[in-house]
Amino acid sequence: MVDQAYLTGHFTVGFDYSTETYEGPSDWNYTGVIVPIDTTAPTLSITLNPATLWPPNNKLVPVTATITVKDDYDPEPEIKLESITATETLDDSDIQDAQPGTDDRSFSLSAKRAGNNMAGRIYTVTYSATDASGNKTTASATVTVPHDQGKNK
Repeated sequence: MVDQAYLTGHFTVGFDYSTETYEGPSDWNYTGVIVPIDTTAPTLSITLNPATLWPPNNKLVPVTATITVKDDYDPEPEIKLESITATETLDDSDIQDAQPGTDDRSFSLSAKRAGNNMAGRIYTVTYSATDASGNKTTASATVTVPHDQGKNK
């Protein structure tokens, strides 16, 4: 169970004047701000499926993010897609249907890479998780368009 007063950062205290002498409205209640004690960011992990795009045929491939987030106090931290970057220069059409700044877990990436890049193209997808106390963490996962399907020696 989450203490909603803790999460909102405010509280109100009432004065029970039936057992004490009532001194006026200033003694009746007090509203203030709670100093957050939660200084720990959520934990966040990301898995992208598929993690490899093959063959490199320049076609868009749907990618789905599976996200696991845990926090000590907030049962549902806010998740946001922060960015999708790549190790190669991207064309406007290489990333489709991605909505940065939202909890977007489904988008398409182009299965292409430069022929002379032996490492292939590596997309890095970054998400953030922010709890109700404002603690934020980020995590990234990658999708690779390999140069070839040969085994490393």
